[in-house]
Amino acid sequence: MAAESADSLAKVESLYQTLDTHPFHLIALDKVYPKQVATVTRQPENAGEQGLAPAAVEAELSYYNELFEKLKFNYLEQATKERFIRDLMQEPPLVVDQEDIQELEASNVEHKQRLKQRKGEMQRYSEKLSSLAHDVVAAYCQTKDDFTTTPDLLREIRDLESQIQRIEAEDDSTQKLTIQESQMKLNEQLAHLATVSTEIDEHKARLAALNQAIQKHQDQVHSLESECKSASYFANEAQRLAQTQSPQIQSLYQWYKDARETLMGLFGIRQVQYLDARCTRLVYDCKGPHGQTVTLDITLTPDGAQIESLDLTGAVLPDLSSMMAQANKASEFNGIIASVSRRIMASFDHDL
Repeated sequence: MAAESADSLAKVESLYQTLDTHPFHLIALDKVYPKQVATVTRQPENAGEQGLAPAAVEAELSYYNELFEKLKFNYLEQATKERFIRDLMQEPPLVVDQEDIQELEASNVEHKQRLKQRKGEMQRYSEKLSSLAHDVVAAYCQTKDDFTTTPDLLREIRDLESQIQRIEAEDDSTQKLTIQESQMKLNEQLAHLATVSTEIDEHKARLAALNQAIQKHQDQVHSLESECKSASYFANEAQRLAQTQSPQIQSLYQWYKDARETLMGLFGIRQVQYLDARCTRLVYDCKGPHGQTVTLDITLTPDGAQIESLDLTGAVLPDLSSMMAQANKASEFNGIIASVSRRIMASFDHDL
């Protein structure tokens, strides 16, 4: 196979050298003699100097056509005169009747039609030859380009054949296995594929869980962003109101402060502590049986809609859980604070 490729390459190179040595004549003439249609002198003695360029040949043909037309007219005129004189001088003189003239005119018309038909055929043949010449030139250029690229392709084919032979010469142990060894190899590959598939399923499940967690965190982030915007708005509004120092706002603040202190005094609450965003601690004035401070820790759910737990320290209320459930059911948080505070105060009054 490599020898055949080398022979083909040698043949192509030989043909290419032959093509360069004997170029296509029309293209060679067009390269050697440029087109000078406008500058060509119509002198027959310059034909040898101008060569055989297409433009020069066309100019010479035009010149000789014009010269031939003039000679033909002169010849017809001279021949007519000679024939007329000869007919007059012969004995008896030639007499041309009207019928002869009509026959000659009819024959002349017929010859003119045939001449016109032949001229049309010649024009069609000329156009066909011109088109064929263009096609031949295009085919020649394409063939020359093919000759240019063919050696490279043959070299690539030869290199590929060498690579194929080298690969075939290599010892591939996997192609010499027995049926049992091939079956074992296949089972190992299938087991490895099953393991990889299981790992892929696990990663997919983990990815789905991570996507859900990401979505949940994104929802929380959006919620926190909304709360942050609301808090920023209220903070700015509070700062603006604090800077205005309106008497109405000052009186409203004082009224709210007095009402808060009054309610805390009525419920026996000495201090309100905000441990975090969900937990609030109420510290009462009374003391427990052992002198400890009575406190009530109220913890809300993450969404702030219900009470999660109530932790009472320093006092005992048996029905605290039922009170929390009733408050969650009615969504009334202030009521449970009042109820728990009254029960705490009542229990200490009873003890006193």
